[in-house]
Amino acid sequence: MVVSDSNRLDLNNCSPNLAAGLAPVTSLHRCSVCDTFVEIIEQGGAEQTCCGRPMMPVLAISSGPGEKAHLPVLAHHGKSLHVSVGSRRHCATEYHHILWIELLASGQSHRKFLGPGEAAEALFNIWAGQGTVRALCSQDGLWEKGFTKIKTVPVLGKGAIPINR
Repeated sequence: MVVSDSNRLDLNNCSPNLAAGLAPVTSLHRCSVCDTFVEIIEQGGAEQTCCGRPMMPVLAISSGPGEKAHLPVLAHHGKSLHVSVGSRRHCATEYHHILWIELLASGQSHRKFLGPGEAAEALFNIWAGQGTVRALCSQDGLWEKGFTKIKTVPVLGKGAIPINR
């Protein structure tokens, strides 16, 4: 595993599946007592525990109640990918906000960490023709959207509508 900067992790040496250019497969776990999240890049033999209890796996959600506020919306801007969380603005309070937005493509993970008060959006300086985008909400879990083609738009300004395909 090679870490080249704080927001990009090159996982090509972690798993044979990544040699084929597939996005890394990771698992996310959450403590039911203290709400700590742990991400497993490669599973070993030990059970994940926290606060004396087994940690629960966090499964990705791709549709259902809450998707208008959580499902990632994507648009290409030249050689960059703009991701906003939800088709309507997600709240950004101390107790309910997006923790991070992640782009998984070409065997790499690009992640932007967010905090309370920050807009739930990210601009990744990478052109990805296919992959997966995930967003972790502090209250409503992990939301995920796969993509294969995204229409390029010149500028996403006020009143513009992102186009997903």
